Amino acid sequence: MNEKQLFLLSEFLETLAGHVSASAPHSFRKNVLFSLSRYIGFDGAIWGEAHITDRMTLHEPEVVGLPSDDLSDVQAAAYSDPHMQLVFQQPGSPVAYSVDENSPKALIDYTSQNDVKHIMSTAQFDPEIGLASGLVLTRRPENHAFNKIEEAYMFALFPHLIRCWAENQICFARSEIDKDHRNKVFAVVSRLGHISGAEKGFFSKLRLEWPNHQGPELPDEIKSLVSRRSLASHTGGKIVVKCHPTKDLSLLVVRSRVKADSLTKKQLTVARLCVDGLTYREIAKHLSIAPSTARNHIAAIHERLAVNRNSEIAGLLAEME
Repeated sequence: MNEKQLFLLSEFLETLAGHVSASAPHSFRKNVLFSLSRYIGFDGAIWGEAHITDRMTLHEPEVVGLPSDDLSDVQAAAYSDPHMQLVFQQPGSPVAYSVDENSPKALIDYTSQNDVKHIMSTAQFDPEIGLASGLVLTRRPENHAFNKIEEAYMFALFPHLIRCWAENQICFARSEIDKDHRNKVFAVVSRLGHISGAEKGFFSKLRLEWPNHQGPELPDEIKSLVSRRSLASHTGGKIVVKCHPTKDLSLLVVRSRVKADSLTKKQLTVARLCVDGLTYREIAKHLSIAPSTARNHIAAIHERLAVNRNSEIAGLLAEME
């Protein structure tokens, strides 16, 4: 690839990364294919997954520019197409070709009915999950065949398409489970104690506490968390930083402060027991403190959290998790 082609590849990868968080799963593949069409022109596309042990039958594919009501014709054409064997034998390597009079009848019938002449197909296999992921691009007879440069683009891009499709689904599934995930941003700290990767918004969140901070160095308070090599947290005036060490790296999770962060360690313990449904007498017994002390703690918790009932505490504590 020349310099211009590498720039276009880099440009598309940046666009693709934006789709991961910006496009909901039901529209992700359609949006990505629209973006891809600016770099590799096509008239039709089929992007789908198949169970490796299920005769490679497509499941809920994204179809653009081709009939999608009945995919049995697509499946029949694919089974008869000898080029698909090359696709399966060379995972990740695109195969481009044109349909002619020597092609199998099922393929000729499908392509003639749908005004298709030129095809480029590629697939990848994930034995651990048991899925094959494939992408087929098509062009009409009046357009030129897919060329070697376009095959090179597809070879470089397809692994990123599959990875980002998985990340997109995980991202939005997580958003359904963790309603407060938008209050959290992540960064990775290398073994040298420097930030080596960060989500968008991480540094702006960090500068709420340290306005003059410049990466990749860490503020001293966060350096001390990382150096402990154990799960630790720092609560500042505006944000809370948690450090999760792994074998080679440390993961920093930063979120804005919430009401429950104003609780003392003892009050937090009492608050969690309240959420578990314990009465003040049961809490007193559990913590080996006087019942009046337990009641005082609960009253202080209600005041700090601006609630009137123990049932309201659970949601405020959840914001800390």
